Amino acid sequence: MLLESRYLLPNDVKLPNEAATTQVPVLTLDSGRIQPIIDEAIDFKENPLQDYIDHLAALVATADVDNLVDELDDLITGIRGVFIGASRFGSAQTGIGFVYQWHQSMLDQLLKKVAELRQRLQQKREQYLELRDDYLDALGSSTDDELFALLHRLELKIATRSTSPLPASPADYFTDINDIRFPLFETLLDTDIVNLLGERRLTHLIKGIQAVAVQTANFDLIGIEIDDQIHQVGIFADDLQVGAENLSQELSDRSAAAQALIDDVKVSADAVQNVNLVINAGKAMFGDNFVMVPEFGPAGSSGNRMGQCPAGLRTIVTLSAGRRGYRFSAR
Repeated sequence: MLLESRYLLPNDVKLPNEAATTQVPVLTLDSGRIQPIIDEAIDFKENPLQDYIDHLAALVATADVDNLVDELDDLITGIRGVFIGASRFGSAQTGIGFVYQWHQSMLDQLLKKVAELRQRLQQKREQYLELRDDYLDALGSSTDDELFALLHRLELKIATRSTSPLPASPADYFTDINDIRFPLFETLLDTDIVNLLGERRLTHLIKGIQAVAVQTANFDLIGIEIDDQIHQVGIFADDLQVGAENLSQELSDRSAAAQALIDDVKVSADAVQNVNLVINAGKAMFGDNFVMVPEFGPAGSSGNRMGQCPAGLRTIVTLSAGRRGYRFSAR
C-alpha cells in the first residue's frame, strides 16, 4: 500500500474550512538526497571495481592458467566484495550465487578425485602387506628364484615398474622395496593425501594435487588428473571478467542518467518539476520501484492552532467535525 500510494499534498492535512481548491501545493525534494549516492557510485566504479577489472584482465591476458590458479581464492573473494558493494546502488547484476555454486562444484570435483586416489592406494597397501607376509613366511623354505618372484609382485603393488637388473640377493631386493620405497608410499598416502582432503582453499588444493600427482606417478599407473578442472578455472575467470565489466557499464549508465536529471534541477524554477526530476533521478539509480517522499509545509494561511495557545497553558482545543468532537491536549 505504501509503495503504490501517492505522496501527501498540503491540502490533505488541512481542515475542511481551511482547504482552498486554488491553492498551489508547496512541495520540495532536496537533490542532495541523491547526489551523494551518484558520487559514491562513480567512486566505487572508478576505484575498487576498476581495480578488480584491471587486475583480472592482466591475469587473463597472460594466457597462463597457472597465474589464475595462483590467485583463484583472492579473485573469488574480490568478486564477492565487488558485487556486495555494488548492490547498495540497486544493480540487478550483483548476485553472487553463481560464485558460491562454482566454488562448491569445483571443491567437490577435486576432493572426489583425491578420495578416489586415496581409496585406490589403500587397496594397494592392503595387497602389499598380504604379499609381504607371504614373503616373510617363505623365507627359509623357498629358493631365491621363488623369493624374487614374490618380491617382483610385492614391488608392483607400490611401483609402476619393476627393478631391472635385479639386486644381488632377495634380501637386498626386499630392503630396497620395504625399507626405502614403502615408507615414501605411506607418507604420500597417510600425510600428503589426507591433508588435501581437509583443504578448502582452491589455490592450495589445486597446487597440492599437482604436487601429489608428481609423486603418485612413481606408485600408481592411474594417478590423478585434473586437466579438465584447470580448464574450468580459465572459463570461470572469463565469466568473472565479463560480469565485472557489465557491472561497471551498468553503474556508469545509471549514474550518468541520474546526474543528468539532477543537473536539470539546478536550472529549473518549477518546484513540482524539480520534485519530479529528483524522484526520477532516484529511479534512474535504483530502479522503477524506488520511492521518494517529497517534503511539504502547510501554507501560511493555515495557521497553527496549537501554536496560538499561550505558553505553558494547558487547555483543551475542541475541533468539530460534523456532530462529533475531537479533543486534543494543548501543551
